[in-house]
Amino acid sequence: MTRIASLLIILVISACCCNLSGLQSILGNATPTAQPSPTAKQLLPTLDSAVTLTSHPTLDTSSSRVEQVESMLALASQESWEKTVREFSGAAPFTLDGKQYTITTRLSEELFPASNPTPAFDYLLMRAGELVPADWIEVQEYTYSDDKGSQKWANIVVTLPGQTRPQEEILLTAHFDSATYDFDPEAPAPGADDNASGVAALLEALAVFSQYEFERTVKIVFFSGEEYGLWGSRAYTRQNDMDAVQAVINLDVISYDPNNDQCADLHAGTLAQSENIGLMMLQLVETYDLDLQVEYFTDDAIDASDHSPFWQEGIGAVLLSANLMDGREDTCEPPEYNPHMHTADDTFKSINAYTGFELTRLALITAIELAGPLP
Repeated sequence: MTRIASLLIILVISACCCNLSGLQSILGNATPTAQPSPTAKQLLPTLDSAVTLTSHPTLDTSSSRVEQVESMLALASQESWEKTVREFSGAAPFTLDGKQYTITTRLSEELFPASNPTPAFDYLLMRAGELVPADWIEVQEYTYSDDKGSQKWANIVVTLPGQTRPQEEILLTAHFDSATYDFDPEAPAPGADDNASGVAALLEALAVFSQYEFERTVKIVFFSGEEYGLWGSRAYTRQNDMDAVQAVINLDVISYDPNNDQCADLHAGTLAQSENIGLMMLQLVETYDLDLQVEYFTDDAIDASDHSPFWQEGIGAVLLSANLMDGREDTCEPPEYNPHMHTADDTFKSINAYTGFELTRLALITAIELAGPLP
């Protein structure tokens, strides 16, 4: 979640009693107008595909399919998810090249300086390298600039090639940078919920997807620069073939749940392509009996994370988060905005690992169904 957007949400929650229309008036139109786009696309079903994406997705809900997907998910675990969040937020040290490190900040400016960078970027490369071949991992650089000058930043893209429809891509994304409200490079910015929780979900996805074959190509994308205004995801949409992208599932702040009600927000926006994904995810919650309550956002969705640049390209994308916002339905009341976000208190002890991992499972199941698992 971008720092500016989260500050606005705090102001609105304080002044508008969780009035979502008030938030929308401050943030502006949260989703692009649903108009035909030359890059807009439908994800077409294949003979054995689990997905027929119409306005109401239909899925293979047979016991054999559910058993197949559940067996794949066995390679992911809450214990592993928690370990990643601990290490990536500085609650526990990790070892790299025989030396022990502790991450204190993931501020983008501190990730890529010419000397003494924070070890967070190398941590991700190390973890990805433990799970997939080196030639599947790509570092994509881009230039960040402001009134102080320019700096090379980078995203990490892990590509798992599809077998029968490799030209079609399913993206799982999360930003790996963190920030405090004043962008102080000396201040601790652990970012456990925002967004070590989403990063941990992507690493669990790598553990699963690396061991199976799929019809479509799956890309696991770690974005930098989100807290500065979606720099990494905007660069990605410029640098890569958007015609290939069929669907995007973005995970951000998925683990704050102080009352343990397993409430979540699913921001689909107004593009038909995005709603197809969102409606499918709602059905998957039921099919797989996930311990989640999900509020669904369309024209009241927010654009304050890395799904937004894909909306601008006419590509189906959704944001999955914990119960950040107040929706039109009374599914989850009241919303639970994380007061520790963008402070030194966004630590492992303030998150709900069970909810974070349950949302991870939902994202993985969705990506598996979209990618089309092969027997």
